[in-house]
Amino acid sequence: MKVVLTGASGGVGRIVQQLASGQSRMELAAYSRHELNILDKQALMDCLSSLKPEYLINTAAFTHVDQAEKEPEAAFLLNAGCLEGMAEACRKTGT
Repeated sequence: MKVVLTGASGGVGRIVQQLASGQSRMELAAYSRHELNILDKQALMDCLSSLKPEYLINTAAFTHVDQAEKEPEAAFLLNAGCLEGMAEACRKTGT
C-alpha cells in the first residue's frame, strides 16, 4: 500500500513515520513543508499523479499559537483552507 504523508517534520508526522516503519506492506512517501508545499495545488496534484498512492495522510498544521494570533489568515489557510484543494487532488488522482 502506498501512502503520502504531509507534515512529516512535525510532531505528529514523525510519530506516523515511526508507526509506519514497522509495517512491511506500507510504502510511505513522507514530505516536509520544504519538500512539498500543500498550499500549491499543482505541486500536490503532480505528487499524487506521480506516486499514485492509495492514501494521503495530512499532518501539516500551523501550530505556533503566538504566531497564529499574529498571522490568522496564514494559520487558517494551512489548518483548514488548503483541505479543499487536497480533497480535489485526491479525487482527481484516485487517492
